[in-house]
Amino acid sequence: TDSGGPVLRGEEGAWELAGVISRDGDFDENPLCVGPTVFTDTVAHADWIDDTVHGGAAPPIGDPAEPGTWPEYRQGEMGWNVAIAKYLLADEGSLKPGEVLDDRFDEATVESLMDYQQGTDLKVTGVLDTRSWEFLTEEAGTLSQGDEGHAVAAVQTALAEKLGYDLGADGYETHTAEPGTFGPSTHAAVESFQEQVGLDADGQVGPATFHALVTVPENP
Repeated sequence: TDSGGPVLRGEEGAWELAGVISRDGDFDENPLCVGPTVFTDTVAHADWIDDTVHGGAAPPIGDPAEPGTWPEYRQGEMGWNVAIAKYLLADEGSLKPGEVLDDRFDEATVESLMDYQQGTDLKVTGVLDTRSWEFLTEEAGTLSQGDEGHAVAAVQTALAEKLGYDLGADGYETHTAEPGTFGPSTHAAVESFQEQVGLDADGQVGPATFHALVTVPENP
């Protein structure tokens, strides 16, 4: 417009802020702007931004499993949880060179998991079991805004692929081999998820939030 303003993309009920056009006609995709207001602290205004830009719509989420209960995966199985595990293995440096970070539990994944299990004194089975999940998520530490790495990509895969959050503004791409960036969109999605499953909504991902992300049912 002649006076500048926000540029939105998407559809009704799922608008995403693409950037802002200045009064001079320049496009900037970095500042978070809504109307004449520029937000430099997206975390402090996350609720207002979600209500205004996204219509306050968060994906419906089922209940995660009880603490200590994890899904088990074996060679030949597929699913987004397999992709999450592969990103966590990559974060620990246990993936084989050239392995694809997709959702297939293939032979290379078995070998990577066995190497990890052996290196952490776990029972070497090549099965992604409870103890392997617990070790992988605990060793990822506590992730928060500003962090980068394959563990961040694991979080983003759960949020985007299993639950339907739009993390494109943080550079997320499906099956990317690149480390993830924990930006404002990821922070807001984590907070939204934590609120819906009854966790402390601090926007950080530790073992409890990782457990919920892995064990929550996938959205259809």
